[in-house]
Amino acid sequence: MQQTIHKSSSPAGPNQNGPRSQSIIITAITLFALSGLLVGFAFGALTKTRTQPTTNTQQNKPSTPITVPHTATPTPVPTEQVSPLGYPKITNLSASTQIADGATSYTLSAYPIDKTGNQIHSGNITCKIWLTKDANINSTLNQASVQLKNVDTLNQPLSDEEQGALTFTGSQQTQKCSASGDTTWTYTIASTVEPGSYGLVVLTDWSGQHWNWFTATLQITK
Repeated sequence: MQQTIHKSSSPAGPNQNGPRSQSIIITAITLFALSGLLVGFAFGALTKTRTQPTTNTQQNKPSTPITVPHTATPTPVPTEQVSPLGYPKITNLSASTQIADGATSYTLSAYPIDKTGNQIHSGNITCKIWLTKDANINSTLNQASVQLKNVDTLNQPLSDEEQGALTFTGSQQTQKCSASGDTTWTYTIASTVEPGSYGLVVLTDWSGQHWNWFTATLQITK
């Protein structure tokens, strides 16, 4: 038998593509790994940047409340104009002849007026009545101007006043005149008062600035 040996047209040798392919694969894997690592770093930095709390020292600083004091606006009080007074207007005198027995009750009502005769509605006018035997009471009161200017002293006896002659019930001898109507006194005459002709004086005094009076003639008997 004849054996025929065929020879390769190219000499046998190592595979030229093997090492090169491996190098390419390794390089690709390395680049892929590096790119993934870079992406991870970038994502981590981005995430850290987004989640990093913003520090605002102005906002986080505790605020101190400012207390603004409240000042109440005072209500203006209107200033009362004090004007000259006319003679007090007597509206009621229960009797022109009265008994000095300390038991019989009498009344007198009056109100302050201005110089034109109109009633004055003010709570700052003081009224007083008293009994006097002085026939010239006008001169006496003109001399008592110092006392009339001090309203707080009007409850003290005036010159030529018959002290203890009148006893008042339900009212006071010196009191504020009514701002809405008559001011009324209820009184008895002491039994120590001698019979005769007297003057029952009604005085109105407006804050010690203006004053006037009227004298009613009164006959007193026993």
